[in-house]
Amino acid sequence: MTSDARGRLTEVFRAAVASVAPARVVAGALDRLPPPTRSPHLFALGKAAPAMAAAAEAWLRARGLGVAGGVVAHAGAGGTPGPLAHRRWVAGDHPLPGPGSAAAASAVAESVARVQPGDDVLVLVSGGTSSVIAAPAQGAADSDLPGLFARLLASGADVREVNAARRQVLRWGGGRLAEALGAAQVRCVVLSDVPGGGPHEVGSGPCDHPGVATAVAAGNRDALAGAAVAARALGWDAATAAEDLRGEAAECGRRLAGHLAGLAGRDRGRVARCLIWGGETTVRLGPAPGRGGRSQELALAAAAELDGREAGARVVLLAAGTDGRDGPTDAAGAVVDGTSWGAMAAARTDPAGRLARHDAYPALATIGALLPQEPTDTNVADLVLGLVRPP
Repeated sequence: MTSDARGRLTEVFRAAVASVAPARVVAGALDRLPPPTRSPHLFALGKAAPAMAAAAEAWLRARGLGVAGGVVAHAGAGGTPGPLAHRRWVAGDHPLPGPGSAAAASAVAESVARVQPGDDVLVLVSGGTSSVIAAPAQGAADSDLPGLFARLLASGADVREVNAARRQVLRWGGGRLAEALGAAQVRCVVLSDVPGGGPHEVGSGPCDHPGVATAVAAGNRDALAGAAVAARALGWDAATAAEDLRGEAAECGRRLAGHLAGLAGRDRGRVARCLIWGGETTVRLGPAPGRGGRSQELALAAAAELDGREAGARVVLLAAGTDGRDGPTDAAGAVVDGTSWGAMAAARTDPAGRLARHDAYPALATIGALLPQEPTDTNVADLVLGLVRPP
């Protein structure tokens, strides 16, 4: 793989992520909601909580308002108190809930107790909220939340199915946060990591309740549009997929790589073509899985499909999470091309065996195909960028 192709695809990916940064999109969502009449209590929840809180505070300051109280509950990366100190900052656990999550759930409860009827409340929800403020709901049938989360994440169910199950047992899921806020004036801004889903599905729907005014700041489709703009700025012919990417990661990787190789075999144009997909794939884990994430598994399967195909030499594929982290690893995803599989085999890393064991990380690391973890302050699911270079 040429460093130029990898570098340019990475540039497009970063531009896509930047296009859905809270600093760019939260203010517009707030503009679409009824304006607060006084300084609101602010609850920012999930992976993007610090950046969403900062954007909301800037929007409030521009209108002469501050923050009356609240919580910024994030996933442990970044997040320091800003100039408005009337709210608490706490780090929960992700992807599995732990002691930090329990503490974050309690911090939310303490702040909710300070809200009076008629107060203005602003709730900012992003992906990861389910785990970050996880605590069992009163009377929940399953109080072993770490075990439940682990089983759901290993099951191969998609994010909508997973959140549907979690909202039944979480203290703040299924609209329970909005219910607890009672007669307050609640407004909710959502940064969606649920492709094709409604705002009530993000973070297990803490404000899914009648009467809550809700606006979506950005979602996966917005990141695809940002990627297309960046690709065209490089002189490429860019197109976004009409359907959300979903299903088993390895199967998707083989299918996308086959499509790109087929396009390369037919296309004799002089302009590079960039195909852009977005969504969230799944991985059904066995009893002893290795290291990796869904984007890494997709990329490794794509490398297998490209191997040995003449047209595969002109194809480069990048798969990564917009939150800058893929699975429980220090990688955001990976970039592969038609030479990657052979290089891994030559390095005796057994790529086929590792793919079967969901152990993509070591195979990809051997040839330097991993994208390093890079906190992005946003989260709108995953992107896959396919580049077909001209002959």
